[in-house]
Amino acid sequence: MNKDVFLLFFNAILSVVLAAIIVYRILKKEYKPKIKELEKKAKG
Repeated sequence: MNKDVFLLFFNAILSVVLAAIIVYRILKKEYKPKIKELEKKAKG
């Protein structure tokens, strides 16, 4: 396998994973109060 191709592939995967983690953390921070509110409604 060509070294450059592997490097490109690895870089692409790393970028996708990083982006996913960042998006997940932002969404979790934004929607945490709403999620807790919905859980209260479900229990009540």
